[in-house]
Amino acid sequence: MIGLLTHMEHMRMDPKHQFAAQYVLSRAAAERRERESILAAVTSASGSGLLGLTGMGPGLCLFI
Repeated sequence: MIGLLTHMEHMRMDPKHQFAAQYVLSRAAAERRERESILAAVTSASGSGLLGLTGMGPGLCLFI
């Protein structure tokens, strides 16, 4: 993933690819913030003892 982000950073400098590269970089940043937010919420809940096995619904994947 790091290689792709580096590639998109370089493409962002090229006017022909600027919009697409900026979109990909923005989307990657938003996904990273979302993952960090979920991880922080789960860590906070588990630290306060609020998170039980029933609190995690099916399909919740924290290790992305």
